[in-house]
Amino acid sequence: MAKKIIYRVKDYIEDKTYNEKQMNEAVQRLWDYMDRLSADELGFIRKFIDNGNNPIYEPVGRYFAFVDAYYNSRPVVIKRQVRSENAFMEQCVLDTKFYNLLKYSLKKYNKINHFE
Repeated sequence: MAKKIIYRVKDYIEDKTYNEKQMNEAVQRLWDYMDRLSADELGFIRKFIDNGNNPIYEPVGRYFAFVDAYYNSRPVVIKRQVRSENAFMEQCVLDTKFYNLLKYSLKKYNKINHFE
């Protein structure tokens, strides 16, 4: 009985260490990505962090040069086009996994890139 408990504790510790290692690697990849963004792009992503990833409206056709650069994913998701006054706008949000990783980085390290 004691051996089973010891093995379960050991497995738990190994799993926790593995998960922490995986998260640390994901955060490092995130920081490397965020370091390559321009000030405008970084500011755009910060808007989502500040507003809880609620939709932001941008003019149709705004080119997000950085959207496909994060491991073949789209950190900025364009949900739909809407008409606002006399112009069409795109409703944008961050990908949920990307946003959650940003929030984790902020909570644990108080930064979202290497230079903060």
